[in-house]
Amino acid sequence: MQTQRLARMLLCATLVSGAAMAEPADEKARSGWPGTVGVSLDASVLLGIGLSVGVPLGDQSNLRLSHHAYSYDKEFDDANSGASYDGTLDLKSTGLLADWHPFKGVFRLTAGLMSNGNQIKLVGTDSGTGLYDVGDCTYESDQNFPLRIDGVVDFKSSVPYLGLGWGGNMNAEPGFYEIFDLGVMFSGAPRSNLKGSGSARNTGGNGPCGDGNYHDVSSYQPFQDAVSQAEADSNEETKNFKLWPNIGFGIGWRF
Repeated sequence: MQTQRLARMLLCATLVSGAAMAEPADEKARSGWPGTVGVSLDASVLLGIGLSVGVPLGDQSNLRLSHHAYSYDKEFDDANSGASYDGTLDLKSTGLLADWHPFKGVFRLTAGLMSNGNQIKLVGTDSGTGLYDVGDCTYESDQNFPLRIDGVVDFKSSVPYLGLGWGGNMNAEPGFYEIFDLGVMFSGAPRSNLKGSGSARNTGGNGPCGDGNYHDVSSYQPFQDAVSQAEADSNEETKNFKLWPNIGFGIGWRF
């Protein structure tokens, strides 16, 4: 009888000791690791190359600071305006993001605020015809002082971000991890700004677009009015493009 009682006591002591020494994986995930910091590199088609640093924030959340940048260059001819353009898409954004892992695993929901420096730049020159359509007017470039159109498209500078993703849970053990992000910046409608330099004349003779003589377009009011009309047309055509998507993949390491 006493032998059976002793066996039961030894069995209970063994189970209690094992439970104390072997903390379950989910308990480790909830407790976090002292000094855990995750550093990741990722690539996004519409945000650029990125670096992120994340830390745990509670047992289901992370706080993440990210920065992305890249630049694309493209040359193209615009058959409608008669100009040849050198275009540059400059990507630059920095975000303070909160990740929530509702199931304490890899899946997460993300919200935050981003500094949006994304910008589109265009430089328009003569494509060979010497004629440019600007707003509702057509101008002929002066070959001795060629007409040039510079354009910039900007977006809101501070914008919210919402998304979802997988990976990057800072409440997990140190080591390698993979990440995937799908989300949008609420960038607002693009705002176009155009300006001209050089000399040109209105091909239609005397009228609202000019008097048919060559003028320095940087200070010629009919040309400035045509530029304002072109800006208004561009803003009207793009007014519904208020979201800037993000699809990104990357790898990281928790220390």
